[in-house]
Amino acid sequence: MPINGRHQSEPGYAVLAALADGSLTPERWNLNVALQHENKYVQNKTSYLIDKRERNKTIAMWSKQTKKNGGWKK
Repeated sequence: MPINGRHQSEPGYAVLAALADGSLTPERWNLNVALQHENKYVQNKTSYLIDKRERNKTIAMWSKQTKKNGGWKK
């Protein structure tokens, strides 16, 4: 189960306990948080690029159909 920061203030939060007893160093926890943020960015970027590719395909198909039908009517 991934650790997230939604319950940090709740009593018994495992990360707070681990930080308090020294079994988890603050440096390691900060690295974990940074990696989670980076992963979220990469996932969003991938979704964005997929959507962009689909939009470009739609525009290209529309443009091709417009040209086939005689272009813009004035």
